[in-house]
Order: sequence, then structure tokens, then C-alpha cells
Amino acid sequence: MKPHTAAMLGVLVAVAIAAGARAEGAEAGLVATKYAQLHALGAGEGDQPSSGTLVKGPDGNFYGTTYYGGASDHGTVYRMAPNGAMQVLYSFTGLLDGGSPQGLTYRNGQFYGVTSGGGANGCGTFYRMGLDGDVSVIQWFGQGRSPLCHPRKTLMLSSDGHFYGISVGGDGALYRISAAGATKVRHVFSNTGADGSGPLGAPVEDGSGNLYGTTQAGGVHFAGILYRISKAGGPMAVLHSFAGISGDDGAEPYSGLVWVGRMLYGTTYKGGAFNGGTVYRVSPSPGGAYQVVHSFSYAPGQPREPCAGLVYAPDGQLYGTTCTSSIGGFGTFGTVYRITLDGQLTLLHTFGDLPRRVDGAHPGADLLLVGSSTFYGTTLLGGASDRGTVFKLSVVN
Repeated sequence: MKPHTAAMLGVLVAVAIAAGARAEGAEAGLVATKYAQLHALGAGEGDQPSSGTLVKGPDGNFYGTTYYGGASDHGTVYRMAPNGAMQVLYSFTGLLDGGSPQGLTYRNGQFYGVTSGGGANGCGTFYRMGLDGDVSVIQWFGQGRSPLCHPRKTLMLSSDGHFYGISVGGDGALYRISAAGATKVRHVFSNTGADGSGPLGAPVEDGSGNLYGTTQAGGVHFAGILYRISKAGGPMAVLHSFAGISGDDGAEPYSGLVWVGRMLYGTTYKGGAFNGGTVYRVSPSPGGAYQVVHSFSYAPGQPREPCAGLVYAPDGQLYGTTCTSSIGGFGTFGTVYRITLDGQLTLLHTFGDLPRRVDGAHPGADLLLVGSSTFYGTTLLGGASDRGTVFKLSVVN
């Protein structure tokens, strides 16, 4: 059994939970959404769609990866048409080409990505792929407990033309890599003092040459940090150190950050007032204001434990997913939600309401926004073969 990380089915859903910033005193609201399962992965197509966001290619198709499955059971890259028809473009062997691919980044007619395993040193690879599925390995990552071992998540394409990413060898690292494979480490996390450990969210940039990100461990209270560092390297500034069990500000951020105006928003998997995770915002200045916007709850009828980050939509609200929920019956396999900037939460879809979680289970990747109100995503498990799904959710009003 592999370790678990954390036909069109069009239904109109009119369910909502509007909650305050601390998930208390929920009031009923009403939002109409149209949910469709576009594809349930089957044998040979891949298993467990990885944590990378789907990418819409210039041809109008969607591209993504699976962590396992394929011809050698080391993951795949797939192409999916808007109607859900899927084609496997490449199956990783787990050898020199790598294994367990992460997310894809599109640049100048090519997709670029990393694998967390395989390669000459067993530490993963950096590769590019054309729209036809032709894969070329550009670089192998280091070996042993090298910080440049086991890269994770989707590469961030910066305004300087380089890619920035994170790896989890040792306590982890933040690195820069060119399209040709030239690599420079920008920070090695140490898990000492205020420094973090285990970065799991891809970095984001500002317009002044700085990168911002998260680690899921380390920091003063060993519950993770938010950091800022120049793209040129140099000292890292800790924006916030999560208090974990010592407070209610959140713990274990599994995802990256998103800009909303001059503030950064993100999620934590645990912590908060009820230990079900949080949505928070923070000023990009060191020592700047930090505020919990919403605390997820274990109370009945509430989503909890967000694994993924947030998407800021043109309606001025944030959209995200949780890995699990506290909703009875079959509904313990995650949700899609919307939240205002001041913490009013609306539940848009609950996974697992159908027997055998055929509509999907445990969404772990950031949503992809297409247009103004249509979101695409994946679930790690569920579907007819329990190998994961690709779904579409449109907000009708």
C-alpha cells in the first residue's frame, strides 16, 4: 500500500457555512456552485495527483502530474482536455529520469519541473517537457543529506527569469535554478534558533527583489516560520514564528503565500483557537503585523486542516481547500471553501458525500482559477479506482 499524504458529475450545490474569524457562532448562508468530476484516474494513468497546481497550457488543455502510478509506478505527467479526456504523456522510471514528480511551471513553450526522487544521486531531477511529452533531464540534484536533495512543490518562475524552489534534504533549502540547470543555494535551513526547518510551500516574490515563504517546522516554538530573503541571498528575516501549542496563531504551514494588496495570506495545517488550522495574514516587513483571519474547528459541520494555499479571485475573496472536515456521514475527506478577507467562511463543496468517496478525497493542491469564478483542482485519493480525481467547481452567484 502506498503512503497517503495527507463521466461528468454536474450537480448544483446550495450549501454554505458562514463563520466568523474564530469559527464560532456560524450563520447559514447560501451560495450556488456547480461541481463536476472531470476525470477519475484509472490503472496506468497515475496514482495520487501531486501537490502541484494544474497548469492550463497554450493549447487549452490542462497539464498535471501524479506522484505514483504509470508504467513503472514512479509517477506520470498527463494532459487532460477540458471535457476530461486524459492522456499520459510521460511515465517516470525512478532511475536517471527521476521519480515522484512535483508540479509543473510553463515557460516559453516548455514545462519545467522537479522530481523528488530518482536521478543519478537518488535525490531527484530537474527536467523540461514539451507539449508532446518529450522529457529532457537538465540536472540531477545532490546526494545524501545535501540540502539540495528531494525538491518539492512547484517551481516559481521569477521576474528575473530564474526558477526558485525548495528542497527537504536535511532541514531543507531555498534555491535558484536557471533553465539550463545552473543552481545556487539561497538559504540552508538549520532548525536552530529562530531558523526554520522543512519548507513545504513554494516561495513568492515582491517587486523589490525579495522572496517570501514558509517552513512547517523549526522556529522559536518548533511550529514553523514565515520568512523573507533577498533573491540575491544574504540573511533571512523571520516575519513570524508560529507558537504552536503555546498559542492560537497556527502551526505547521504546509503551503505557500499569496499576495492580496500589500499583505500576504496563507494557511496552517494545525493550530489556531481549535487546533484545526488557520487562515492568516502578515505584513511583509520583519516584525510586521500578524493576524489570524479564521480558525478552523473540529466542531460538527466545519472544514479543517488545510493542506493547500489560497487563491485570490476577482470577487475580492480567497478560495482554498481543506484535507479533511468534521462533517458527518461520508463527509470526512475534505472541502472547497471561500473566505472573505475578514474571515467570513463559506463551504462550497464537501468531498466524500457519495459512497466510496467516488467524487474524490483529500484535495491537497492549490486551486487553479480560470476566468473569474471557475476553479480546477485535484484530489489525492478517491474516484472509482481510489487513485485520485480532477474536478471543476464554478461559483454561480
